[in-house]
Amino acid sequence: MHSADLGSLRKWNPESLYRSFLEITPSAKPHPPVVGKVTHHSIELYWDLEKRAKRQGPQEQWFRFSIEEEDPKMHTYGIIYTGYATKHVVEGLEPRTLYRFRLKVTSPSGEYEYSPAVSVSTTSEYMNTTVLYLKIRGATSCTSCLSLGLTGSRNSSFFFF
Repeated sequence: MHSADLGSLRKWNPESLYRSFLEITPSAKPHPPVVGKVTHHSIELYWDLEKRAKRQGPQEQWFRFSIEEEDPKMHTYGIIYTGYATKHVVEGLEPRTLYRFRLKVTSPSGEYEYSPAVSVSTTSEYMNTTVLYLKIRGATSCTSCLSLGLTGSRNSSFFFF
């Protein structure tokens, strides 16, 4: 070993070595993606909310994230997003359908870990909170419904679920 190498080794203490190790390897198990806004055709997912992934230097030294969606028939996962962002909106989904997603965190050295899966359903295409509230209250008509172009009795089709 060269004397320059020994000098740099003397500067390391166990705490800084441990911190360095944490910065370049994924944690044992990443947290599952956090579900944000859900509509009848999209689901917003977030991750790394603690900002633990290293984001200094060139991008090839950063942690890379992948969102994978489960195929419910095959019980396998396919990648739907890969990159360095900490948010992704999955679009083009079917209304009232259950989806399962997991996060894959890959270190710059290629090591990776998967999060547990998170399950989330898209909403009904016609869900409207005003209409839902009126259904619970037993209302038969209202100005808000009329402004939305909805009319009818309590049993009519504008009370969607």
